[in-house]
Amino acid sequence: MAENNGELCDEDIIINDQDGLPNVHPNLIPEADPDSPANETDDEFDDLPTSLIVTNIHDSVFTTPDKKREFEDLFRVYDEGVTFQWLRSFRRLRVNFQTPLAAASARIQLHQYKINESVITCYFAQPVTPVKNSSLQPPAPFKQFLISPPASPPLDWEPRPEGEPIINHDLLAALATLTPGASHELHPPSPGQPSIVVHTALGRPAVVQEQFRQAPVRANPAPRPQPQYEEEDDRRAYRNRKPPVQILRKYRTDNEDGSITWGYENDDGTFKEETIGIDCITRGKYGYTDPDGVRREYTYETGGRCEDPDEELPVEPQLVQSQVPQKNIKKVYRLSA
Repeated sequence: MAENNGELCDEDIIINDQDGLPNVHPNLIPEADPDSPANETDDEFDDLPTSLIVTNIHDSVFTTPDKKREFEDLFRVYDEGVTFQWLRSFRRLRVNFQTPLAAASARIQLHQYKINESVITCYFAQPVTPVKNSSLQPPAPFKQFLISPPASPPLDWEPRPEGEPIINHDLLAALATLTPGASHELHPPSPGQPSIVVHTALGRPAVVQEQFRQAPVRANPAPRPQPQYEEEDDRRAYRNRKPPVQILRKYRTDNEDGSITWGYENDDGTFKEETIGIDCITRGKYGYTDPDGVRREYTYETGGRCEDPDEELPVEPQLVQSQVPQKNIKKVYRLSA
C-alpha cells in the first residue's frame, strides 16, 4: 500500500460496489506492513535485551532537572521513543529502548562515559522469563527404591534356602591340640628351611578394675595484664589509637516523597544503606568487598504496609440538644446528619 507523508492516496482507496463504503477509513492511519524493508530488523540482535542499567550516576543528577534532562538526551540520540526509570536509592537508571539494536549501540558508545564528574557504566538488563507454575515440582522419578518390603509376598514367591555355615574343622582341631605352656611344631624342618614352632604361654586370670576419674575443676581466669606506660606520650597514643574499623562516611537524607535514607561506609569496604518509606516498609542493602576486590551486595525488605493516612474515617453521629418551650418537660435530642 503506497503512502504519501503518512496519508492515503486516492488511488489506494477501493470503493465497494455493493454498499458504497471504502476499504479503509480515511481518518485512520494505515497499519504498518511487517514485510516492508523499513520494518526489517537484524536477526543478530534478536537475542539481546532492549533495556540498559546505568550505574555510578552522580547525586546531583537526581536533584537537578537540567542535569537530568541532559542525561536523558544522551540516550535519546539512539531512540526517540526511549523511556527512563530512575532508581535514586541505588543511584541507577533503567533505560528502555524499542529495539535491541538501539540498546546495543547505546551500550557500546556510552559505557565508561564521563558526565557530571562521574564515569557511568552501562549493562544489559537481563530479561525476566515468566513462570507459569510457581509451585515447587517434585524431582524426576528416575530411581525408585522401596523403603520397606511389601506386606505380602508376590505370587509364586518362595524363600531361598540358606547355606550351611562354613566351619573349618581342621582349624578347630589344631587349636584344640594346643596345650598351654607347651611347644608345638607347626612345620617340620627341611634341608633349606627351618622348622616353625609355637610356644604358648600360661593364661592369667583377668582382673577387672573400675576406673574412676575426678571431674576437672575449672579454674578462674587469670586477670588480664594492664599495659605499662613509661611516658605520657605512650599513654596518650594508646588512648587515641585507631579503632579496628574506621567509618569513612555517614549520611542521612530526607527524600521528596517523605521517605528517609540513611547509611554509612567503612574503610574495610563494608557498607549499609536503608530507606524508611512512607508506606511503613523499610528497604535496604548492605555488603562488603571480598579479598579479590569484588563488591558483594545484598538487599532486604522488612515491615508491613501501613494504612493510608489520607483515608477518611467514618464520623460517628453526635447528639445535638434543641431548645423547646418551658411548658414541655421532655427534652428532645436530634441526630445530626
